[in-house]
Amino acid sequence: MKVYKLYIRNLLVVGILITICTATAFSQTRSTIWLDGSTNTTSHGWGGVPNIYYDLAGFDFVDINIDNTNSNIAYDLNLGVFGAASQMEPQLDGHENVLGIAHDMGGLVLRDLANKDNSLSAMILNGVPNQGSAAINFATEIQVGDKTKVQLMIDGVQDIIADEECENCNLIEAFQEWMDEVENNRDVLRQMRRGSEEVNTLNASPPDNTPFVVLWGSVEELPISTMLSSRNFPATGDDDHYTECYARRLAKRKKENQEDFVLETIDNVVNFYGSYLEYIGTVFAEPTEIISAVGDFIKDAKNSITGQIEDVRDRDQELASILRCEAAVQILNVEWNYALNEFGSLTTEEVEIGPDIVYCEQQCWEQFEGTTPNHAQFGACVADCMNSDNTPVLTETVYVAVESDGLLLETEQKLSGAVDEYHLYEHNHFQETKLSSNSGVGTLNHALDELFSGSAGPAFTIPKQ
Repeated sequence: MKVYKLYIRNLLVVGILITICTATAFSQTRSTIWLDGSTNTTSHGWGGVPNIYYDLAGFDFVDINIDNTNSNIAYDLNLGVFGAASQMEPQLDGHENVLGIAHDMGGLVLRDLANKDNSLSAMILNGVPNQGSAAINFATEIQVGDKTKVQLMIDGVQDIIADEECENCNLIEAFQEWMDEVENNRDVLRQMRRGSEEVNTLNASPPDNTPFVVLWGSVEELPISTMLSSRNFPATGDDDHYTECYARRLAKRKKENQEDFVLETIDNVVNFYGSYLEYIGTVFAEPTEIISAVGDFIKDAKNSITGQIEDVRDRDQELASILRCEAAVQILNVEWNYALNEFGSLTTEEVEIGPDIVYCEQQCWEQFEGTTPNHAQFGACVADCMNSDNTPVLTETVYVAVESDGLLLETEQKLSGAVDEYHLYEHNHFQETKLSSNSGVGTLNHALDELFSGSAGPAFTIPKQ
């Protein structure tokens, strides 16, 4: 009996040891490397995200790109894409099966690092200018005289503001400050532009042996306003500081002033960006013709709005001042979006325009064949047909602007050969490295949870603690 009990006890001990060893094997810490973008210029960087995510989600990984004082060791931007990759390569020494996660320019560095070192086994590219950035082109390349396209854009909206004091709501000043920062880093950031040697070289040598996933962000409305709010007020959540700055004042003045002309002017200013987006979808022409037509629309709309504001000034000096500042915000957003469109960012989309009325009329004539229906009978027949689920639906091919995160187009962020793609909904470029207060679909939290849990395959899996 004692021998039997001893045998059972030994079996239990062996079983426990096997369980512990198995659990240890399956929970082996995964090495990761998180690369920032051009921090404070075109990216907030990852900051403490790796450490926070480790604590919140309980994934068992170590970020090899840290030391005792910094959450992420930044590569030297002045080295450029290829130089930075060489600088970061020693970080991989002694590591295997490393998962790389990168944002913005850091994604280009990570792609070159994958070509240099095979210990980097998979990549997550988040908001990366994989096809280059049109916005960087027109922010860094001289267009007319000694000015870039962006500076010409700023000059145009400054004319709208004239001598008005826009207080701390002045988006134009914030935009100018951002573009000055871009200018200070022009030599480095030009490597992110469309057609740069770095982008062309990386795309000529795609990461065939390193599986990768693309995370791409987009924001539907007012891309510059939301992006600069995220850049300059990162601690205020997802609020659009610059748009909201005027919204309450305009709402109050609209409530106080019931004169139709004034109300119409306020609506025209506030809804200018939305009207621009709607206009693009109504132009049935070739892309080059659309660009020309949209340019004319913007020019005419600017003249119309500024004229209306001056008419308002005769009635309300303060309101006219507010409207000029808000018009400048709206027009800057439109001009920025329009500049992106000039770089071929229009795509076709089939839209339904309603049931085929000709089909219904023909069906009704056949139904009443041999008789003469009165107007009410025939109209009722056509109405029934138009409301039927079996009636063919007419469609039109329209051009729509490609989605963007305010800095990069959707098409610029994507890269052929991706194992999977995740859309970060309503994420401007500076929000793409930010964990949300929820983990719903379309957030960075959800994307990382899915990837680390194996949704795109074992190459991206990180074990739980």
